[in-house]
Amino acid sequence: MSDSGQINDHFQRDIQVACKKAIEQFRQAHPSADVCGFALYSDADARTLVPSFNTADHLARVQAEDAAERAYFKWSPAEWSHVTFGGEHFNALSSLLWDLADSIPDEDFARHRALVFEHCVAALKSLTTCTFENAIYVFAVSDSQSVPEEIAWITQLNTPEQALEFKTWLEQVEQ
Repeated sequence: MSDSGQINDHFQRDIQVACKKAIEQFRQAHPSADVCGFALYSDADARTLVPSFNTADHLARVQAEDAAERAYFKWSPAEWSHVTFGGEHFNALSSLLWDLADSIPDEDFARHRALVFEHCVAALKSLTTCTFENAIYVFAVSDSQSVPEEIAWITQLNTPEQALEFKTWLEQVEQ
């Protein structure tokens, strides 16, 4: 079995557990916060995994400051109110991903990366119906952009209306 064999349903469950711990930590630290976004993001080499939270008051404030970038602030976890909050719950996963990325032969890396991201989206999807009411869910990759992948991830994680909003915005940005 290759090292990619460690990216399996157990890995997906570990992501879910880390998410739930980060969410619980956030709720304890900010009990009155109106969460309007939850994200997981990785890097282009699939070496790390961290959460991000956005609150409605933060989103409203940054959108008011720069109305032309309303969608950017809504859909970009790096601009959210609590970037990497609860990230310590993902340290073991990130260590595993780092070691795996170093051990994967170059010819297998694209498949490995796609598998990691697929499990991240599936883990996040499992939280969308029971975590934050009316929030958006995002899986994002820093330092990389694949419009078709991003649209597919957002479509899997959100309502059709939210997915269309994201798709319309992202396609406009790419023109």
